[in-house]
Amino acid sequence: MNIEENKKLWAKIVAKAWCDEAFKAELLNNPEQVLKAEGAEIPEGVHVHVVEEQKPSTAEDIYLDLPPVKETINLNEADEKKAAFGAYCCFSK
Repeated sequence: MNIEENKKLWAKIVAKAWCDEAFKAELLNNPEQVLKAEGAEIPEGVHVHVVEEQKPSTAEDIYLDLPPVKETINLNEADEKKAAFGAYCCFSK
């Protein structure tokens, strides 16, 4: 997978996590399993962590920041859900 494909896949996963609390919880608790199920390729010996606050990555541990909707867009709560759903629909094709 190239960098652009990885960015698109991560955007799709973030949007899905914004729309689905159960998916978000599973992503935070079992990131490698969820990422692989979504089509990500994780190199042997690398551990992936999905966190809600930024942490520095190393060669062995990659930290993916799961941003909250409010930091990404400034909308009221109802519009946030619509935007997240729209982003998910766009990336799920």
